[in-house]
Amino acid sequence: MRQLLAVLIAIVPALSFSQNSDPVEVGVGIGAALYQGDLGSSKSELAFNDPRFCASTHLRLNMNNHLALRMNLLAGQLKGNDNSFDDPAWRKVRGMSFTSPLIEISLLGEIYPFGIFTRASRNHTGTPQNNPDLRHRRRIAPYLMVGVGGAFRNPMVDWNEGRDNNGVDPLLAQEDKTATIKGVNFVVPFGGGIRFAVNNQFTIGLEGALCPAFTDYLDGVSQAGNPDQKDWYFTGGLTLSYSISEPREPSVYNPPAPVFAEAALTKPAKPDADADGIPDQDDDCPDVAGTRAMAGCPDSDFDNIPDKDDRCPHNPGKAALAGCPDADGDGIPDKDDGCPSISGVAEKNGCPAFAVSVPGITFKSIFFATSKHHWYESSFTTIDEVADMLAKDPKLNARLEGHADITGIGTNNFLLSEHRAKTCYEYLLKKGIQADRLEFVGYGSDRPASSNATAQGRKLNRRVEIHFSY
Repeated sequence: MRQLLAVLIAIVPALSFSQNSDPVEVGVGIGAALYQGDLGSSKSELAFNDPRFCASTHLRLNMNNHLALRMNLLAGQLKGNDNSFDDPAWRKVRGMSFTSPLIEISLLGEIYPFGIFTRASRNHTGTPQNNPDLRHRRRIAPYLMVGVGGAFRNPMVDWNEGRDNNGVDPLLAQEDKTATIKGVNFVVPFGGGIRFAVNNQFTIGLEGALCPAFTDYLDGVSQAGNPDQKDWYFTGGLTLSYSISEPREPSVYNPPAPVFAEAALTKPAKPDADADGIPDQDDDCPDVAGTRAMAGCPDSDFDNIPDKDDRCPHNPGKAALAGCPDADGDGIPDKDDGCPSISGVAEKNGCPAFAVSVPGITFKSIFFATSKHHWYESSFTTIDEVADMLAKDPKLNARLEGHADITGIGTNNFLLSEHRAKTCYEYLLKKGIQADRLEFVGYGSDRPASSNATAQGRKLNRRVEIHFSY
């Protein structure tokens, strides 16, 4: 974001003082922001369920009759709510929602296919004059726009912890809760509008823009929602613009006398193969465009670790882990961690110390609702994966260990945990796995995987762990 601001600050003064006689305009806008993502419409379309107010201010530089550059600052809010949708029915059961401030700064290019002004006036001989000061603004001027910028987000997610439902896998929710969801992401707003001239100085406009956000954490939810699709948003509304310099009334145009100057002597440019503005002799990555802060190398995930030294170049991480993230803070990068949401030890591939595993195969977990022996709908994928592993390797055995949280009586917890393990056991039998390759046991609440002091911790403790052996 700092680099983007630096570029915009450098461009605007340069354009403001360029030899351009077209008006410079300032303006404001009001409108609405609409969000699309994991807590929006289940279809890839814009939903109008939760519009939020937004306001903007802008500086426009008319480069010529068909092109303008605009620096735009927009502030507002984004909102998404499962309860705003009746279809599918599970949305109201899941009942999650979020709100986030939205602050966007962008540099937009506006293209006017029919021009900003009418054609030049003619002089007393009937010859068209090139003096731009003699032009008048078009009454109606449609335009297309596209630009680049950055958007600040800080989503506040209501996970609906007070209700126990089958909509969210607690492990996936834990990954999202420990992810970095506050920050600035790159956006490419594009769209169009139409401007109506009140006079040569004042215009009223209507415009709208779609903004791909290139992140799935605009709403604070990714793994527990739809991690395969990025979030985006739409902004639209009314704009008001005022020309700082008004075109003058028609007058006789006297072109200035040509000025002759000696050609300036220029030094030959230093080689720069990747055209990033850093000479090859000072560029650590001369064949790939980068930034000066990274000595000419790219940093795709903006974690201040150049891609050439980053083991996870597309996921922000820690320098101590060679640029890789560590959601559970156990010192083992998520990509090498068998249990990325539960703190563990290196000897168990990042899983808790009591976990028993076969080399190369991490244990699996099936999660259950409070005081029930039926697992969450989202755990069907996991237990079917276990059945497939056992079917493909006839020598592989499985031990099903049931666990409970501390909300029940001790004796009942042991019976409940054993019943949960037996439910998984019977399911695998129906899948064709031989009984002599399976065993099940219940441990009650004696082996918690997380703290029982929080609702999220209790969800992680209501589980059946499936450990493998030969």
